[in-house]
Amino acid sequence: MSNKLRGISNNVVGSSKVPFFLGVNIEISQLRPIAFRIFTKRYNLTLKSDALKELAIFIGRKCGQDWSTESESILDEIAQLWKKSQESNFLVSKDLLVPILKKWNQLNSLKLKVQEQIPVLLENESLLNNAQLEAKLEQGIDIKQYFLYIDAFDQPKYVFDMTHKSFERSNEPPKILGDISHKISIYRERFYLIKQRLLSNPAFQEPSFYGSMSHKEWHKITSIKNLLGRIGKEFMLLGVISYGPEGKLWLEDIDDRIMLETDDTINGGGWIVPGCIVLADGIYLENGTFQVFVLGHPPCEPKYLSEKSFDHIDFLGTNQDRLMKKQLKDAETKFGHVRFVFAADVILDDVLSMKALKKMLYIYETREDIFPEAIILMGNFISVPFHNTGFSANYKALFNSLALLLESFPKLTQRSTFIFLPGPNDPWAQGGAPLLPQRGIPKIFTNRIRKSCKHVFFASNPSRLLYFTQDIVLYRDNTMERLRRHSLCFNDINTSSINENELNQHSENLNNDASTNNIIQDIDNQKKSTSNHLSNPQQAQNLVRTLLDQSHLSPFSLSLRPIIWDFDHTLRLYPIPHLMVIADTSCLAFNTSYCGCLSINPGKLVNSYKASWAEYNPAENKVVVFEELI
Repeated sequence: MSNKLRGISNNVVGSSKVPFFLGVNIEISQLRPIAFRIFTKRYNLTLKSDALKELAIFIGRKCGQDWSTESESILDEIAQLWKKSQESNFLVSKDLLVPILKKWNQLNSLKLKVQEQIPVLLENESLLNNAQLEAKLEQGIDIKQYFLYIDAFDQPKYVFDMTHKSFERSNEPPKILGDISHKISIYRERFYLIKQRLLSNPAFQEPSFYGSMSHKEWHKITSIKNLLGRIGKEFMLLGVISYGPEGKLWLEDIDDRIMLETDDTINGGGWIVPGCIVLADGIYLENGTFQVFVLGHPPCEPKYLSEKSFDHIDFLGTNQDRLMKKQLKDAETKFGHVRFVFAADVILDDVLSMKALKKMLYIYETREDIFPEAIILMGNFISVPFHNTGFSANYKALFNSLALLLESFPKLTQRSTFIFLPGPNDPWAQGGAPLLPQRGIPKIFTNRIRKSCKHVFFASNPSRLLYFTQDIVLYRDNTMERLRRHSLCFNDINTSSINENELNQHSENLNNDASTNNIIQDIDNQKKSTSNHLSNPQQAQNLVRTLLDQSHLSPFSLSLRPIIWDFDHTLRLYPIPHLMVIADTSCLAFNTSYCGCLSINPGKLVNSYKASWAEYNPAENKVVVFEELI
């Protein structure tokens, strides 16, 4: 068997190497359309004639007779390297291009070595059972190499350019104390991002032909400034909803703003709070206000469509190309024993929390069929806000006691990756409501844990994980509680018809006008409170829908949820992730899927004398919520 495997491996490795190409001469006029489409239209770069000539020679040497089909991906990679090394230089010249081409050759040779590992093991799948295959994969592939942690303060910043309909990497490094103009740009960038997302949606695109076979219903977004003089007509507006000084609701877009009449407005779904970017369908009134019939969130865009439009943008700075993603996708499904474990509110000064944590760790220490590749523990790690106690020595002692507990599980501390995400009570929160993003727990408190655990990260909040090709968002915040507190009350689209039937029935049975008025008032109050009395699955679905439709983890106004202006891009949910972990202890644990994104909330670690946590299987994209008696 071993000789057979060795023979197959040698054949696969030999076939995975780059085939030998005979160089060809490519005319500049032949390469110019492809180079223009990649460099100019996609990356806003201008090619000088000497650079284009050098590219023609390079592509002819690398691709041979297949240059017409192979050149586009190579030119795309070269353009990406140029953008990274020459961020402020949009003019591509030969002198600066030659080092880029040499760097591409070096990276391509390294990439081939990585890619050779995966096909060799996957081709032998038919000769091995599942257990043998996973063991063979572990010997050939180090999972740690394909499991990356991305801190919010290290994430590259991309700004959407509405003129070129593309993302541009910011030349200015983000700062904690940014310029005041950056505060204004937060909503402008959010608005442009959602608007381009809508314009790429077929429901918002005007049909090319209006024949009987091709006619379709579509929606047109109208700018607020274009409402002037069009009284009594129906429009759909897109803008940020907020309260004005007089206590009325206003809708504002890039050009203008308008007061809203919302007495009979129906909520199209999800939570709507001040600061959200919403679609408003209604009529422009004679008094200059806009009567809203339906108010709702912009529809979400699936991940594959976002990546299709911006496949050349490396939002997380991971340098993965399409070929590598495909091979990594094939590999990640083979590690069926790998699990990610999530627990929230791991309060270190609470006896029950420590017992629950010990029970959870003991289960994974003793299990042989699965292995927790990552154990993510989320705050709060202290029962009262840190700044109120004033004793940093006590906080450090709590983490020292946690390190002592972890040392009793040698298998986990040596092989698993521990990730600690701070909560509202952890340093350095102001008044229990930290600015987002929140830095990780300072090193001065965690020295002993760093010595006890071989692989450990003290992550920012929020932060990202990349497991092979899966993008995972980690976020600790009581968002549900804040949504309930600040949600705007409108009629619910699912209950308005029921309430109208109740009103008609009562009106037929009662002739007393006073009684009828009381019933109408009661039903109106019931309508307004409907969104605050949903069942838990509905609340969870609305929470996830609100965040993904808004493409943002904090869709509130800055007065409700402060944000560091220059780091607003780290809260962006575009493209949507594969997995979104929302550690929200103000509601029960849940797992739900929306628009192809799996979202989970592990809930509190201690819940009614039970230990509660969530376990994620990345190979099958499944979540299990555990509850064990303490």
